[in-house]
Amino acid sequence: MFVLTNLIMAGIFFMLYWLSDEQNIKQVAIFGIFQYIWMFVSWFKATKNIMNIYLIFLALSFFFYLGQPILYLFNIEVTNVMSINTSPFTITQVNTTLKFLLRAMALFHVGASFTIEGVQVRNPVKVNKKAMVAIGKLLFLISAIPAINFLINSLITTFTVGYANIFESDFVQGAGVDGGIPRLVAGFFDSSLLLLILGNIANPKRRTFWIGFSIVYSLLMVISGQRGSNVLFLISIVLLYHFSIKPFTKRQLLKFVWIGLSGIVLLSLISSTRNMALSNIGFEQILTVMSNNNLAVNLLGEMGFTLIACTTVMVFSPSAIPFNGGATYINSLLTLIPNLFWDVHPAAQGGVDQVFKSFLFQNSGIGSSFIIEAYYNFGYWGLLIIPMFGFIFGKMYFSIIKASRDENYLKLFMWLSIAPNLLWFVRSETITFWRNFGYYTVIPLIMVALYTALARKMNPSRINSVNNMQNIERYN
Repeated sequence: MFVLTNLIMAGIFFMLYWLSDEQNIKQVAIFGIFQYIWMFVSWFKATKNIMNIYLIFLALSFFFYLGQPILYLFNIEVTNVMSINTSPFTITQVNTTLKFLLRAMALFHVGASFTIEGVQVRNPVKVNKKAMVAIGKLLFLISAIPAINFLINSLITTFTVGYANIFESDFVQGAGVDGGIPRLVAGFFDSSLLLLILGNIANPKRRTFWIGFSIVYSLLMVISGQRGSNVLFLISIVLLYHFSIKPFTKRQLLKFVWIGLSGIVLLSLISSTRNMALSNIGFEQILTVMSNNNLAVNLLGEMGFTLIACTTVMVFSPSAIPFNGGATYINSLLTLIPNLFWDVHPAAQGGVDQVFKSFLFQNSGIGSSFIIEAYYNFGYWGLLIIPMFGFIFGKMYFSIIKASRDENYLKLFMWLSIAPNLLWFVRSETITFWRNFGYYTVIPLIMVALYTALARKMNPSRINSVNNMQNIERYN
């Protein structure tokens, strides 16, 4: 019944977009708001859980795809980034892209509907937490120096020349699929932190230390201008705490509303100042930026720029750039080959951002979306693969629930380690998925399995006693 209802609702919104005026973005924006209300309400009613990674993705897509149309709906000007009014595209072109994105999200929700399932009997899984801690420590030792070096250099660059000038600074970041052994190794840092938290789940002092360390590190990365992936990693930490340590109460969840509002102000402030050389401005200038700008509007406008980026693809493909025929998905697999010799991995050169950014800017990327990537590959037929993505996100939610219920911390690690990458599909292509999943999720899992097998072979009684002691500590 749930699937049928959502199919009917998707059909209704498809019809509304088909009947809507090609030049009336405000009308489509109103339809889009009602579509998101339907998706939010229907999923919440089916899951009865507000701490919900699927709802988080819906919220992100709402702001990234409907951010500027909502401001346009209320006649609010966007001045900090290219907007609907200032882009080189016509209203009809932008509106066509918006309707394509909204249709895709309706199909995304239909795909997720097929994953709805009931709560099953609890089936605890024995996990060698000692192995998780050991591999977490090893990966931490390997990745800490390049990761912290990257953090320091990002901070220095942002404070001295501004984030926008990062490619002109002494410290040059790789673009696309980042290159070099240090960047490859640094990628294990987040995985090591998740392993150390989950491996020490029965040790309150140690897990609290690693949670605190992870939060401080991520916040520093956000301050340095590296916002997207690090905010999403913080979301993984929050979900980890809720599903493996202690569920948040309703009162605590309400506090997240205030934290979220404070986060919006902080992110918007960072957005307004990160392109300045912070060492050359004082506190008074920062206050001036805050007083002269509506930070919430600026952030919504910047997030909503994704619509302009997607419009670029729809306008110039296939008129200037032919459809890619699924090549970006093949290239995603090729990124498993380590990028040790290039600033930009050859497989990433055919990605949406790399191909289309020059139509808008000369020296910076424009971002994209997993939806517009599907269009770039298959045109309007790309809508047919979008339900598959919804199915994956629905499965991710229920897999996290099952892993939490069964205390399967390795499975929980698997989903939480890849969650930031999946959530970032909302404004990026899938080009880095298999690399991130293969290196920073699968390899740590294989290492834990090998450590467990080796330890069991050398001293099987020791493994059993460690697991028993950890379980006793947790329940005491």
